[in-house]
Amino acid sequence: MQFKTPYKALYNTKPDITNIKVFRLIVYYKNKAKGLKKLEPRAKKAILLGFGSNLYRLYNIDLKRLTWARDVRILENQFHNFNTSKEADLEVNKESLFNLNKKQINQQNQAIKQN
Repeated sequence: MQFKTPYKALYNTKPDITNIKVFRLIVYYKNKAKGLKKLEPRAKKAILLGFGSNLYRLYNIDLKRLTWARDVRILENQFHNFNTSKEADLEVNKESLFNLNKKQINQQNQAIKQN
């Protein structure tokens, strides 16, 4: 193969990597909710986790939910700081990204506040 990537060996051209982005960047995506008033914000803040064909996988900071979005504005070189408080550490804990119910999350937040 003479130091060629598999893509270059197959297609005889370099791959297009212009759409590759760094993960954990701050992004804003379009709010597609119905019934927005004239002066309500049209974008929501999120963190870039990945991408697919024409879609981006995002973690909504306010709602603490994963979502897919197409209309995204990526802020290059701006990362979300998870370590702003003890509660922020709990929110991005691996357990909180899965299906914990609200009661368990509230119990964990109260335990942190007591310490």
